[in-house]
Amino acid sequence: MQTVGRKYLSVDLMKLKAKFDSGRWNQWLTACEREQDIEGLKKVFYGIQCGMDDLVKQGLHTDDMKMLFIRWQRSIENTAKKIWRKKYPNPLDNPIEATQHRGNKSMYLAKKKRDADLERTFKRWRF
Repeated sequence: MQTVGRKYLSVDLMKLKAKFDSGRWNQWLTACEREQDIEGLKKVFYGIQCGMDDLVKQGLHTDDMKMLFIRWQRSIENTAKKIWRKKYPNPLDNPIEATQHRGNKSMYLAKKKRDADLERTFKRWRF
């Protein structure tokens, strides 16, 4: 279902639930991570939010579907975070290396800026 004013197509969450078990969903996330497909993650992230909006408007938003939606959204965020960290690595991401760089303010600030950039990116992705 495409509604006027939306950037990307809505994802039918009922069909997604029926066709994608957790194994298949995780395979898709792994493929996105391997290919560093941020654009694909962004479109699905936005699409599932539109899909949830559609379910709410139709009165079909069950507690089970709400929980599944939250899990899907969070798994996309986590996958994007993994890609982001590979793309923009920081020694402080690794706890063992972080102890060696304790007190290095520039690395800490760089990590903080990178993570804040990712959070801003998530906000732009939202419906």
